[in-house]
Amino acid sequence: MAWLPLLRLTVLSTSVLFSIIVIGLAGNLIHFTTYWWGYYYVFSALSLATAVLTLITLPVMIAVDFMRTGAFTSKIVVELVWLFFLWVLWIASAGMSASAASTEVSGGCNYIDSTGLIQSPLSHAHCSSGDLNTACREISAITAFDFIIWFLLSAYMISLLVIAIRGHQNGAPVWSSSVKEHSAGAGVPSEKQTYPTTTYVPAATQPPAGGHPYNTPQPAQGTYTGGAPAQYPPQGAAQV
Repeated sequence: MAWLPLLRLTVLSTSVLFSIIVIGLAGNLIHFTTYWWGYYYVFSALSLATAVLTLITLPVMIAVDFMRTGAFTSKIVVELVWLFFLWVLWIASAGMSASAASTEVSGGCNYIDSTGLIQSPLSHAHCSSGDLNTACREISAITAFDFIIWFLLSAYMISLLVIAIRGHQNGAPVWSSSVKEHSAGAGVPSEKQTYPTTTYVPAATQPPAGGHPYNTPQPAQGTYTGGAPAQYPPQGAAQV
């Protein structure tokens, strides 16, 4: 699973980069609508707040994981919970942005009537066509980036969750380890230790220490007087 830390770094870094873009787009749109109409769209404020949270937290998670091993913010369970929270915010922002885009810029951003004014739901004030076109495109861009960040987080979260569940089923302490530790093998359980097996031998068949086997005929004791050597055991003796 050496690809998992790379996927993590790519997704989090790209999300941070796109969050910076969303902050610029949503901030400019809020300024435009507030200046001309005295209010702002809810989706632009939600996208701005979500992007700010992403920009504050994800770089910290990346930096802490580089500097320390086993940090609290790098644990898989903590990472999944926080990314799920951001995932909910991004899908809500994307849904509201898409709804606003379908109503406010349903006819496109570049159609002008005979009077020279852009006829669009956005044209609540007689601002310049260039400013109105810019605001129109910003709504579409915010919608696109909201969905892209949501998709990136979804891909990473699904991959991490599947790997974590498989590791947990194998008995590894996945949830309390980081992605870096799990990929390096720290979360993989060690092989079971094998012990040599011993064969049980009945006590009756084991010879006593320093003695003779049980039930074994002993040679006859005496002085050798020559002749043929004695046969051991003697003829006729019972064999055990």
